[in-house]
Amino acid sequence: MMLRPLLISSILLNLLLSGCATSTENKGIDRLQGQPLSNITNKVGTPDKQESQGIYIWEHTELITITRGGEETAFTRTTVAATCRLTAETEGSDVISKVTLNGHYDVCNFFRSKLM
Repeated sequence: MMLRPLLISSILLNLLLSGCATSTENKGIDRLQGQPLSNITNKVGTPDKQESQGIYIWEHTELITITRGGEETAFTRTTVAATCRLTAETEGSDVISKVTLNGHYDVCNFFRSKLM
């Protein structure tokens, strides 16, 4: 019986940490398509890395606290690092062809607030 609350807590933790932006929230960043890359760099700074020609990545990490517990266990608080990744793909002339946000929903608000 102890295994079930632990399993449920683990699943909820994974869902919380992997939550991604919904399509409604991405509409604001979708409007960057067709714009120069400088529209992003002027707002969020220099990319953290460039994976390949024309793919630029910015990452933001925050510490978040998760409270877990159940009927048979005491409540515990765990602090974890949650990350959001902003990726911009460009065509040869640094025109943005695709923009995506992936990561923890709340942490992605860091980029959304700067880009909207």
